[in-house]
Amino acid sequence: AIAVLVNTLMARREGELRGLTRASIVQDGPYFLLAFNLGKANIGEVRERVLRPLPALGAEALGLLARLSEGLKGLGYKASPTLFQRFKHGNKANFTPYGTTEGERQWLRLCLDRFCDYVQIPTDANGCRYYIRPHQLRRNFAMLFFWQGSFGGIEVLRYFLGHQKPSMTYRYVTETMKGAVLRRVKAKVATELIKTDSSATESLADFICERYGITLDDLHVLPEADVIAYIEDLLSSKEAEIEPEFIDGPNGEEYRILYKVCALSSPGGEKNG
Repeated sequence: AIAVLVNTLMARREGELRGLTRASIVQDGPYFLLAFNLGKANIGEVRERVLRPLPALGAEALGLLARLSEGLKGLGYKASPTLFQRFKHGNKANFTPYGTTEGERQWLRLCLDRFCDYVQIPTDANGCRYYIRPHQLRRNFAMLFFWQGSFGGIEVLRYFLGHQKPSMTYRYVTETMKGAVLRRVKAKVATELIKTDSSATESLADFICERYGITLDDLHVLPEADVIAYIEDLLSSKEAEIEPEFIDGPNGEEYRILYKVCALSSPGGEKNG
């Protein structure tokens, strides 16, 4: 249950979860941070140690695991320093903390399976239960964040997930996203910019007015849902495109959002906003 809770809040890789210890819970005044070895960001055998904001609820949950480990040691059991460790009933002398990466991975997944059974996650038509995995919780976090922050949140999401480049984060979020869902996200972002008279969407706003026979004043007073529907229609018909463009800058990879209008009414009339 704690693995599900913490990864829903923190979006960590499975290996990052398995490496957490009591020292991973860092208190900074009234706030908490999670200290961990960042996965897929190593120099040789050395992992980069990073800090990320940890909600108080997550800190409290991890603290329970730390207390459990310390209690076992006090009773004479051999306990691993990691929080998500294997516990075995029976003779104390026969307790063996798992010592291989594969064994640790299998144990964490077994615990997640037992949790899913305990809370009775629904089964499919064949009676098979859907079992949660850390990478699915991580992707779910990314999807929810992207929905809320949209393109403007790519850089923050990249930092939180521990990706090296914004393009990696964009691919991570969109590679499993259905076309209709991604169009809705793009349309929502564009609508918000149009409503604030952003220069980035000036060409797109003009094209919407031309395409649907309305004025800019009409566009600004229309309900947001109507503007989103107009833009989704243009994206579906390929008359407009909204895509991030990733470029290598002096400070690493950077990106900007292109609002591209392909005016079918005038041959070759392609404009960029």
